[in-house]
Amino acid sequence: MNAAVPSLIGYRRSGLVRKYISSIFSGSTPTHLLARGSLVSFIIQGSGAALIFLAEIILARILGAQGYGLFATVMASLQVLVMVALLGSNNLLLRFVPIFSGTADWSHLRGLVRHCSLISLTLGISIFSAATLLLVVVIGDRISTDTSWAFLIGMAILPVAALSLQRQSILRGLHFVAAALSPELIVRPLVLMSLVAGLTWGLGKSVSAPMALAMNGLAVLVAFLLGNYWLRRAMPAGVMASPHSVRIHEWLRIAVPLFLIAGLQLLIVRLDIMLLGVLSGHEQAGHYAAASRIGDLIVFALASANIIVGPLIAGLHARNDIAGMQRMLVTLSKGVMLLTVPLVLVIVLFGRSILGFFGGEYVSAYVPLLILVCGQLINALSGPVDFVMAMTGQQVKMMQILVLAAGLNLALNFALIPQFGLIGAASATAITTAFWNIYMRYIVLKRLGVDASVLILLGRRV
Repeated sequence: MNAAVPSLIGYRRSGLVRKYISSIFSGSTPTHLLARGSLVSFIIQGSGAALIFLAEIILARILGAQGYGLFATVMASLQVLVMVALLGSNNLLLRFVPIFSGTADWSHLRGLVRHCSLISLTLGISIFSAATLLLVVVIGDRISTDTSWAFLIGMAILPVAALSLQRQSILRGLHFVAAALSPELIVRPLVLMSLVAGLTWGLGKSVSAPMALAMNGLAVLVAFLLGNYWLRRAMPAGVMASPHSVRIHEWLRIAVPLFLIAGLQLLIVRLDIMLLGVLSGHEQAGHYAAASRIGDLIVFALASANIIVGPLIAGLHARNDIAGMQRMLVTLSKGVMLLTVPLVLVIVLFGRSILGFFGGEYVSAYVPLLILVCGQLINALSGPVDFVMAMTGQQVKMMQILVLAAGLNLALNFALIPQFGLIGAASATAITTAFWNIYMRYIVLKRLGVDASVLILLGRRV
């Protein structure tokens, strides 16, 4: 009889585990939605992060530090300009799509999607045209041919990249996480790696930075077409059958601060690479880009949850369910801490070896990597403070904080890069990242009474 007790206990425990897992996948509370969405996001983002990391390693080895630095500089500039083309529409969609979908307000949902698409397409084409004019007519032969072609080719994909981010926001707002993330995180790096590896190792051709950017553009286009197909399938049937209604003035009033917020955030995290390329050369930018790519992994858990948490926060705030928001954020904090701390230890202990995958010359970026890790650790453990502010109507205060942070980042980069190079750039980014995260946590706690950081797990509300 005693021998049967352990098996009985084991059966009961396994039954409890099955019951708990079943409750996660069948519940409809924000916490259940967060758990399900974060799990899907974690799987896709984990696979995507591995593929993107592998693609970066292949590019770094094939292009060399000089070519990879040029590639990284163009990509960093492209990301900033895509934010300009979006004009805050991706966050506007993320905020209002779940509201219009939840109330079956199909006419406003259709009007919002149409309005945002037209703005980004117009701005994207205009920015590309202005960039072409600047590179061909104004700058002319002041920069190398490779640099000029790299920027021209990189900018050509700008309108498609902007529309792709809008499509991601719409699908996230409709809670189709897998369809939102897979094209850019899975399909794009797979296509890019296939093209680069096939041309280099299959056909024995040399690949330059402009060629790599052209292949990246083709990969972005393939991902866009697939994502657009999935969007048409996921869109509620009532949307296309309804006339489009717009609230242009209201949407612009919200979108402009959100645009400035997104642009400032991206500028803060990409200004270091851009200025290194200008002040210290593309080779130094290449070494730093490898460290930056590894450092970005620290916020992987938070980024996975943020994919689903934005629309949930918007919905909870619309219902004035502050207690529900706090419960969801506590669940998020537990998961982020559980996944982030071990990853930090791995990078600290094996950072040199990880950098070595990019090539032996990249190991020199180990100290900058450690500095970036410190900043990203504070970012991850602060929780989604930026999403909480953006989704709860605190965008003006958030913009003010980021303006201060961007000014601080610019000043630190110009002061530190000429004297300390990679270490100076990393220090500027880490200090700025810590500044805006700590400041935003304070504002969220003061104005909303919720704590998005891991400190809530310690019972601290200071």
